[in-house]
Amino acid sequence: MVFSYQMWYNYAKGGLHMQCKYCGHLNDDNNKFCGFCGQPLETNEQTITGEVISTENVSTENVIETTTFSEPEFIHTRKLSIISIIIYFVVFYVLTSVISSTIVGIFCAMRGIDTSQIDDLSVYLQQYYPRFYYNFLAGMNLFTYLSLIAVVVPLLRNCLKTDFRTSLSKKGKFWKAFGIGLAVLYGVSVASSTFINIVLMILKLIFPVFKEISSTSGNQSSINELLFSGPFPLIVILLMTIVCAPILEELIFRKSFFNLTRRKTAKMVVISGAIFGSIHTVSSLISIIASMSEIGLEVGMASIVVELLNFVSYFASGIALGAIYYKAKCNIWVTISVHSVYNAIGIIGTLLLQFLM
Repeated sequence: MVFSYQMWYNYAKGGLHMQCKYCGHLNDDNNKFCGFCGQPLETNEQTITGEVISTENVSTENVIETTTFSEPEFIHTRKLSIISIIIYFVVFYVLTSVISSTIVGIFCAMRGIDTSQIDDLSVYLQQYYPRFYYNFLAGMNLFTYLSLIAVVVPLLRNCLKTDFRTSLSKKGKFWKAFGIGLAVLYGVSVASSTFINIVLMILKLIFPVFKEISSTSGNQSSINELLFSGPFPLIVILLMTIVCAPILEELIFRKSFFNLTRRKTAKMVVISGAIFGSIHTVSSLISIIASMSEIGLEVGMASIVVELLNFVSYFASGIALGAIYYKAKCNIWVTISVHSVYNAIGIIGTLLLQFLM
């Protein structure tokens, strides 16, 4: 293995640098443990003096090297990641709700709408004020994503810069990781969709109530609804799904969660995947539970089952993206690219099907 970009970068910073004999990752000479896999480093075996000493069972093929953080850098990066995660959830589930309630309240007051007499305000606005309803939803989504990106990207800019430089210096490995990653994500998506369809088919044979319920997740239904509700919502959905969501979600659920620990293990792939799946389904589950008295217990329970099945699909996608990130030596640009192209193909496919029907 010859000197790579990372080796020259580390060497320029001064000092010798060690290659982990377990995963092949390059580490600062002051590190006692590998910055990627967490295994103990052996200074007498792995020092670099102009070339890397080969070790047994070390393979860096099909992976992208990343710059190792020293202990102070790791602690600083972890703090920034924790702040990013907290900001994400506070803005998404607290601030957005407060702002939405305020805007809707002002609109209803200006229109003389007595909200105390309305069982479901969302349904009411959708029925009688569709233009306001869909433009408002699109605008709030755009505001949420852009405001979060404006905060999170500067916080994690060093990680983005480092991974971007690595991608440029290893273009071949980057595109190989991207291609394999996209194929893996599509394979997981097809497998999980097939599983869900088989389970739903069985449930429909046993419980007729499932025939009345859409198998599409609440999250996907909202996206599809906005896609065909006007030019502004369409533009917002395209921007969100292809650009904003891949950047923000990968920075939070891959980069930030993996930055919480120095040792990058498969456990974090599962943890981040589970949380990724949850944020795509929890809002719909809450809505179903809140409307249980109106839709009935039987329909409500069946809807919950369908949403939980869709959680499996999002969870599987989260696992796939986490695994891609892990195998790409935690290069965030690989998963951002995979996520973006995957969403773009899905959105374009949905639009084409609608126009062809």
